[in-house]
Amino acid sequence: MSKSKLCTIAVALFLVLCLSANSFTVFGAATPVSGAYVYANGNVTDDSSSTTSGASGTFLLNGATGFLDSDNYTLSAVDTGFVDTTVNNIAVTAGSTTSGVVILMPVSGGVSGTVTDATSGAPISSASVIAETVSGTGEDYALTSSNGGFFMASNLPTGLTTVSVSNQVGYMDNSLNVSVTE
Repeated sequence: MSKSKLCTIAVALFLVLCLSANSFTVFGAATPVSGAYVYANGNVTDDSSSTTSGASGTFLLNGATGFLDSDNYTLSAVDTGFVDTTVNNIAVTAGSTTSGVVILMPVSGGVSGTVTDATSGAPISSASVIAETVSGTGEDYALTSSNGGFFMASNLPTGLTTVSVSNQVGYMDNSLNVSVTE
């Protein structure tokens, strides 16, 4: 059995996602972020709401009754190329506007590379690759292409990240620590 080996490149930048009121606007580096999936879940009530930000970065969260019920909410924002971000205990009063909520949503770092046979150098296709931060704050998954290449750029904040290759018949699992930086 041969071990696979990894070659990696790591990069990352940060953007800011700002939310204000129940009618929100999403900004990243002074530019509206469109297409972000945003959802709120009540901590006590069963009330929840979700939506996608529009071209101008704006979105509105309404509960089943047309507004969010009074509760403390967990608000989460998810978008490809960003680190999933959650803010807890946002106090909302039914029928009124909640303002001043800010979520810092960093752009995801990226990890790319090639998985090859350690002896022959031949690319290994369809290998499972997992990148997980050592701190446990982010992870991403990929399958290698026909040339053994992979690319991951979602949910990887800066810091030490373990990239692992597994589940490839005839090869031992292998992992490598890389640094995802700004």
